[in-house]
Amino acid sequence: MKQRKQNPFDVLVENLINEFSKIKNFNLLSEDDRGKQMFNFVTYRMTEIASMKSLYANTFLPAINRDIVASINQIKASRFKAHFTIDRDQVKELYYDTIRLGYVQLFHRLENFYKELLRLSNLLFSNESKITIEEFYKLVYKVDIAKNWKKNFLCEKVNWVCNRVKHADGFPDYYPLDVSEISHPRNLRLRIEKEEFIQDIAFIEKFCITSMQIVFALGSFRMFLNESIIDTESLDEDLKMKYDEFEEKIQSLLDFYRN
Repeated sequence: MKQRKQNPFDVLVENLINEFSKIKNFNLLSEDDRGKQMFNFVTYRMTEIASMKSLYANTFLPAINRDIVASINQIKASRFKAHFTIDRDQVKELYYDTIRLGYVQLFHRLENFYKELLRLSNLLFSNESKITIEEFYKLVYKVDIAKNWKKNFLCEKVNWVCNRVKHADGFPDYYPLDVSEISHPRNLRLRIEKEEFIQDIAFIEKFCITSMQIVFALGSFRMFLNESIIDTESLDEDLKMKYDEFEEKIQSLLDFYRN
């Protein structure tokens, strides 16, 4: 008997549930309306990115490649071919342009995901606090989690390609230090192949899950710290050790924004 193919959406949701289950206070997502809103938001946004990856890999780019081959064959078979020189790179520019525009779409999806993740996390872990999660960590730990999430190399790369498309017609007119290892002639528009683009989308998928787990953990810690005014000098040795471990976990999470 032929095995029934799994529904891709079901696979996505099951994977998300598995990732959510690793997060402290996961029960909030099933017991609280704000938690359900968060789960629905993450599921919807991750579905968008997964669909984008599938469309570019299996539909858009293969279709463009077929059209490019057809165009080249038409030129070769044309009775006017003696008057034209086929520049394969020029004919393939539509292919590269589609990928460049894909990076614009990808970065905006990532940026909107993170902004909404922070907004909903502040609702979920508010505990009637007067300051947001990002304000707390900027004030107490001097780390700006609202902005520094882009410090990851591949996030910076996606952002850079996006900005070059929007502001420089796809030309790499400058290289920030974080992406200086990317080599591309400045007199040519960026030419990124399908395989690299699909790998970058897959990375952004994982990055969204990781950032969700980290923001959730930071939100939980912020709730604890807001409720507890701790005088570390008065703690006995055992409690002081546990508190230091707690602080170490926070610093480890904040490294996500420092690298």
